[in-house]
Amino acid sequence: MSNSRISQHSVLDLARLECSGFVKAARAEGRTQRLSGWADGIEVLRVGPIIYLPEFGISIVDGSCPEECIGYPAHLDMRLGIDRTNLDSPPKRIFELESSQWRDEEVAILGNPFSHVFGHWIEELFKVIILESVGFSGRYVLPSWYSSNYIESLELLNIQNDRICKTDRPTTFRNGILTTNLILPKIDKYPGVAVRLRELLFDAIGETTGGPERLWAVRGSSANGRKLINEEEIEDRARHYGFEIVDYATLSFRDQIALDRGAKVLAGPHGSALLHSAFLPDRSTLMELHSPNYVNTSIIFCCIFRHRYFQLVGFHTPGYPYAYGQDINIDMRHLDLAMSSL
Repeated sequence: MSNSRISQHSVLDLARLECSGFVKAARAEGRTQRLSGWADGIEVLRVGPIIYLPEFGISIVDGSCPEECIGYPAHLDMRLGIDRTNLDSPPKRIFELESSQWRDEEVAILGNPFSHVFGHWIEELFKVIILESVGFSGRYVLPSWYSSNYIESLELLNIQNDRICKTDRPTTFRNGILTTNLILPKIDKYPGVAVRLRELLFDAIGETTGGPERLWAVRGSSANGRKLINEEEIEDRARHYGFEIVDYATLSFRDQIALDRGAKVLAGPHGSALLHSAFLPDRSTLMELHSPNYVNTSIIFCCIFRHRYFQLVGFHTPGYPYAYGQDINIDMRHLDLAMSSL
């Protein structure tokens, strides 16, 4: 592969890689396509050769990582294992450009650092429906080890298998297509996109709906951290209030969405599974449990569906500091107070 296709340099130091907002910069130059209707305010941009490193789930254009390809800039350092406060002696992350295979095609990359979990995959599906609406005919790129559920979700959106590119090798593509950064904490600025995705998936699964009205979403065996300290006690109390314990990872994508559409209450510890609240009927109820050392409010984007929201957090004061780190220990009286009001 000729280096001239991608860079003047033969190597990249990933430890020094910066994250940049390509769409915003291109807007100032008048190079973006601005959409309207349900996608009002969203912009689409074609960029030159784009390098994809599936090992880390990161993309590189002109020696920089597009924010639109990584979602959250902090994810770049997390995946590379880099501490930006100590760059005098960073870990070696040298990438030789010649090791990348070349593909003469235009793509949209979905295999980003944490898009293998449901919540971040939904952010990728936002991109898909945007690109399909503007006539994108290229392929969608993701690692070959991704769950078959995610391939199924693309099929539900009428993406044929020949438009899905799976790779585990560093690859350089002729062009990449970027959209406005559609991360969940900011999707309330573009509510039509979230509503449109829900409509398309509901249409795709037909009249299928799941069973119980009250769902308790567990973190699942593959989840890392933020475990429930008093999990057995909490789940027993949830069953007492009519909840069914659900591990979404054991279900097909179609069955997951069907289960959501038939429910009225979703509860559980903070995690990606609670993003299923985006597929509950309007004016449903969401109950989220947190450690006081890890209160992530990204789920609140679901306010666009007018859900009722309860946030339960473990007890923590200067005199009685919380003793469980990022793991979750909830006062059962607090849980009873919330559940008894359903």
